[in-house]
Amino acid sequence: MLVAEGHRPGVDPHSLTFPGRDSVRLSGERRVRLRLSLRYLVQPTGEARRSWRVAIVGYEYEFQDAFAQRILAYHWHPVGRSRVASPHLHTRQTSPIDLTRAHLPTGQVPLAAVLRFAVAELGVRPLRPDWNAVLEESERALQAL
Repeated sequence: MLVAEGHRPGVDPHSLTFPGRDSVRLSGERRVRLRLSLRYLVQPTGEARRSWRVAIVGYEYEFQDAFAQRILAYHWHPVGRSRVASPHLHTRQTSPIDLTRAHLPTGQVPLAAVLRFAVAELGVRPLRPDWNAVLEESERALQAL
């Protein structure tokens, strides 16, 4: 279950998270957890009365191990205290060069791409057989904005 903290239009972003901003265990052989936070604005489209558009203005998608330790995290936080406002990736230490605090550049990463990665690469078991079609439809809808 996701919890959205708002649906009113305005200039301040709302957040979409799991309850308590915690991570949830994903189905599958590996004990992978997902923590997410989407920041979004609700904006009038101007096309028709009561016609709205949701714009993603930041995110944190984090895959964790069974002990809630970060495996990797996609971040985009253009507003805040970080010196890095562009989309980036954080990873767990796996090389001779310490990359744990590095901000590895990425483009904007939609939630659908993160979920597809979880199924294809992390062995997460989807809850429905048409999962890929649902993700493709979500990606098409975002491209149309």
